[in-house]
This record gives sequence, C-alpha cells and structure tokens, in this order.
Amino acid sequence: MEEKKQHLWDTFKEKPASGIQPSSEQLDIPKMGNLIDTEVELYRHHDINQYYQYKKGTVHKVIGDDDYTQVLYRTIKLIFQCVRDQVDREVESIDEKQELQIRISKTEAAMLSLVEILKSFDFSVDNNSVIAIMHGYIHESVRILFTEYETRQNTKH
Repeated sequence: MEEKKQHLWDTFKEKPASGIQPSSEQLDIPKMGNLIDTEVELYRHHDINQYYQYKKGTVHKVIGDDDYTQVLYRTIKLIFQCVRDQVDREVESIDEKQELQIRISKTEAAMLSLVEILKSFDFSVDNNSVIAIMHGYIHESVRILFTEYETRQNTKH
C-alpha cells in the first residue's frame, strides 16, 4: 500500500476563527464645502476686486434643465461684465468709456450669437462633464494665481 504523502498544510494545527474583527482605517475624506470656504478666504485676502468677481460668478449656477450652451452663455456674460467693470474703474474719460462700452457690447453680442448657432446644432452633451471640465480648467488657473500671490507675500516678509 502506498503511503499518503504529507503536505505542508497538513503540518498546521487547526484553530477556530477569531471573533475579533480586524480594525478598519477611517479615511478623513475632505469636504468640498471646506475647500470652497478656503478658496473664498484666499480671494478675500488676495484682491478684493477678484473676490467681488468671484461672488458674481457664484450667483450663476447650473440648473438641472440647463444645457451646456447656458453654461457658455453665462460664462461669456460674466467675462464681459468683468471687462465692463475694469473699464469703469480704469478709464477716466466719459467719452472713451462710452466708446469702449459700445465696442464691448457689440463683441459680447457677436459671441453670444455664436453660442446660439452652437445651440442650433442640438448636440447632446452631459452638463456634469462640462462642469467638471470647466472646474478642472478654473481650478488649475486659480492654483497658479494663488501660488504667485503666496510667492509675493513670502518675499515681502
């Protein structure tokens, strides 16, 4: 008769399973609200005019039934309002202000008409994707803006 070959696992003693559960690590996941609060504080300390522009942007939110062209439309409107504000702050001559405001309005109207043309093509684009793309673009741009600000602040001290 052949002898049964002994395997490594045959050499271990059997023990009942432990009733103690392994400890799980609790991840501290950052909250978007905390990040946004920090960014708002950075704007407030960095440049009050940029903070006011930021606040204007917070008024315009994407609403569930908006399509991506509404996001583009509002973005264009906000950018041109920023240009108008800058002209109002920096240009002293009333005649020059009026001339610039007319040019700004015509350019804005032309860009908004391009959004209307795009809308007429009726492309189906996911709003969340558009917002995520814009957030990534803006977030990286803001990172550069505040890194430069922090560098200037550190060289002052």
